[in-house]
Amino acid sequence: MAKACPGCRTVTEDRVSFCSKCGYQFATNPAADIKPGPKTGKVVGIGCLGLFAVFVLFSILSSRSRSSAPVPQDTQLPANMLTSPAERLAQRVKITSFEWSKDGFGTIMMASFTIKNYTDAAIRDIEIECNMVAPSGTQIGKVKHTIYDVIPANKTRTFDMVNMGFVDSQAKKTNCRVVSIAE
Repeated sequence: MAKACPGCRTVTEDRVSFCSKCGYQFATNPAADIKPGPKTGKVVGIGCLGLFAVFVLFSILSSRSRSSAPVPQDTQLPANMLTSPAERLAQRVKITSFEWSKDGFGTIMMASFTIKNYTDAAIRDIEIECNMVAPSGTQIGKVKHTIYDVIPANKTRTFDMVNMGFVDSQAKKTNCRVVSIAE
């Protein structure tokens, strides 16, 4: 004998416990399985409709997030706005000569700097960054140090034997630059 699934109306054998199409579990009373309940059809209908609506909404939202509209050129910041005022001012202060050596059993960088202030104001607190380079040309680290001293406007000063801190034992070359100053 056959019976109809109340969930999807698939006709199945009387002895099965679950519908092979939708997975509906048949009641133990075979007479109850023949009559579909009024809520069963609506729940399946609303469930499918709701699932379809969620799929459509997801598709719309994901297509909007993938759009690759070009960024207008006028929204890009000028290069001088990407740095702080101290960094922009530091671009007008140059290291004109530089020598360095290893001290402290080859673990400390000692450096001498001659720095030229090309600005119209006295500067102070000169932060210097040095990049260490291995014999292969690979950058292997960097050190920073602030010289808490003053360089008058349009003048040059030399700072001897500045302790830059720990240095990599494989460092053979280094290049240094002024990264920040205070007026």
